[in-house]
Amino acid sequence: MTTDSEGRYRLAIPGEGSYRLAVSHAGYEPVFENIEQGEKSVVMDVALQIRELDEVTVAKKIKFRSEDIDLFWTILLGEAPSKKYIYATNPQAPYFYYNTSTNILTVTCREPIKIINNETGYSVLYLLKNFTHNYNIALTSWEGEYALSAI
Repeated sequence: MTTDSEGRYRLAIPGEGSYRLAVSHAGYEPVFENIEQGEKSVVMDVALQIRELDEVTVAKKIKFRSEDIDLFWTILLGEAPSKKYIYATNPQAPYFYYNTSTNILTVTCREPIKIINNETGYSVLYLLKNFTHNYNIALTSWEGEYALSAI
């Protein structure tokens, strides 16, 4: 959805019930707002995402490692992706960075990951905030928000 010149937009929500609205855009902090039935107007302030980087070293590009990709999807989905059971419709969306010095995998994503779960009959939009896996101590941490809907 796009805004007018003053940053406003109109969104018609079909049906009844409560909703959770997620606003995200590359370079901005994601914002989430619960919307209850009967609310006519909601104001959401979106701020630029400030990221301080550590020292940057330019080096030759390291090819992605398939084991990192497999690990990410298995952890996120709870099992290996399968078109028959559970899969992402945009598996190219995440960016993988494996640091050979620290043995740590970092995954980022600029758009929601779209997951289809045929076993449960649900579709999930998952907005990944952060994902890291430390291979030294086999510790994974990730954080995000999701929206669930029927297929």
